[in-house]
Amino acid sequence: HKSMARRLFSLSFPSPPLRIPRFIQSRGYSVKSRKFDPEDVGCVWRGVGTGELLARYYLFRFSQLPVVISTVRAMTRCAIEKRSGWGFRGFVSRLWITWLKRGIFKLYVAGEEFQDCERVVRFLSIFNMSAIIDHSKEEKRTSESYAETLKDKEYLFSQIRNSNWAKDTVQFVPIKPTSLIPPSLLEKISEISQDLQRESPAGEIPGIPGFEARLCPGDLQRFRESRDYLRRVSEMAREAGVGLLLDAEGTHLQEGVDVFARDLMKNQNTKFPHIYNTYQMYLRGGDEKLKKDLNFAKSKGCCLGIKLVRGAYMTSEIESASLSDPESPVSPILPSKIETDRQYDRCMELVLGEIAQNPQGFGLLVATHNRRSISKALEIMESQGIPRDSPSVHFAQIMGLCDNLGHALGTAGYNAHKLVLYGEFNDVFPWLLRRLDENKDSLGATVEESRVIWQGIWERLSS
Repeated sequence: HKSMARRLFSLSFPSPPLRIPRFIQSRGYSVKSRKFDPEDVGCVWRGVGTGELLARYYLFRFSQLPVVISTVRAMTRCAIEKRSGWGFRGFVSRLWITWLKRGIFKLYVAGEEFQDCERVVRFLSIFNMSAIIDHSKEEKRTSESYAETLKDKEYLFSQIRNSNWAKDTVQFVPIKPTSLIPPSLLEKISEISQDLQRESPAGEIPGIPGFEARLCPGDLQRFRESRDYLRRVSEMAREAGVGLLLDAEGTHLQEGVDVFARDLMKNQNTKFPHIYNTYQMYLRGGDEKLKKDLNFAKSKGCCLGIKLVRGAYMTSEIESASLSDPESPVSPILPSKIETDRQYDRCMELVLGEIAQNPQGFGLLVATHNRRSISKALEIMESQGIPRDSPSVHFAQIMGLCDNLGHALGTAGYNAHKLVLYGEFNDVFPWLLRRLDENKDSLGATVEESRVIWQGIWERLSS
């Protein structure tokens, strides 16, 4: 692992031959497969030991208490700093980290090495599920860290290509744009994009030359370097036969991310949706933005990959709005969860309608832990005549959250995936706790999962 990570990345990255990735190939499941039933405890918990179910149940019940995640986050940060010391504090810190590794860490993370993912991926195959694998860690946001991210991704894609167990089971790899692009550049690109669209009579989406003309020499160089970084990562993903998921950023950066995403899609999503951009449905105007990008893809003759999420930056967005205008803050987030749910389902129905008419032109990844939205998607697919195993429709959740939904989807013949993380504890766990803290709505879904877990435990104990 270490020797491969030290390899220098070639300055010239040859374009690999175009081949059809696994994630857009039909798996051949019958549309008359088992019914989607996340409460069929005999099905969704097969292969999971009773002891593990009990551990999950009490862990989920504990995580539902207020401030638990933030408290664990603070204690872990302190323990990581103190664990190398001697004396009582060092002993307690090491004890705390050992407990975390055997408990929470094991539930949400495959392990510290790529090979540790094999155990999880083989377990997912019991339910006909695939994996979205990522080596995630907190960002440093320096020029050296961008090159390091590029090497990390090169290593990850090479492992996917060369591991027999990963070739047919890893379908997507995510990338956080700010791990390759300076946030200051994204912010400038966002501002320029808004200016160009205001200046356009029809509010048209600007092309790359419009941005290059307005950037200073230093920013222009960073802009071109960032485009090249993303191009290299997308080509590595294509060579490995997996799709590339661009994660969302905060609203002050997201328009800049969209510029890079459209550029990638225009050049690489020519035959099928290989690159997926993330659309956050808790934002005001999220549906209008999606419609604009749908029209953009149609006008440019490229395929649009859509990862549909509710959102993960609620706390930071509200704080940012308060700082920008303390007297009358205007949040970019919709005022209620009900409105967010409605916009999510409305956009999901819109994209599924497009897929029904042009299956190869669009790809949808329904990334949600919301059972009602998943059920609605399945109803729309059936009414629109979209096959369960359509290579244009995918479902995904985080490993360890709402596993009964993912297991039921895979068993019923749908393209179901789990986000499987790996990496060193010091790198991954702080990142994971931040993500869980941001996704409090996802943690709320564990209330329902806890009930299904308890049903599974009770059925086993009473039989």
